[in-house]
Amino acid sequence: MRRDARELVHGLGPRVLDAALATVRDLGRVQPETLVHGDLHPSDILRADREPWLAVDPKGYVGDPAYDGGALFKALLLKLIEADDLGKALRRAMDAFAEAAELDRERVRRWAQFHAVRGAF
Repeated sequence: MRRDARELVHGLGPRVLDAALATVRDLGRVQPETLVHGDLHPSDILRADREPWLAVDPKGYVGDPAYDGGALFKALLLKLIEADDLGKALRRAMDAFAEAAELDRERVRRWAQFHAVRGAF
């Protein structure tokens, strides 16, 4: 990301890039041995009989479940930017994901910010 920031034209401030890199440094070094979806988006979430919701078409990665929040929010981006208050819509989506997945909201927020920066490049 640092190389991309130097070589590509972008509007990201240094604090934004530093926050994404801090997430990788702080949260990325020690990953739980947890199976995660790896490419979560709305069309992969279905109502089910055995559970209220079922995630299909997993990539089968191992790591931090909060990481999947960023992929989900990226997939929801067009819907979120239609909202009257983008910040409120994003916080609501983040809260819903963190609560449903029983994850720490701040961890979800940090990985989502990382995805947004990575996506900008």
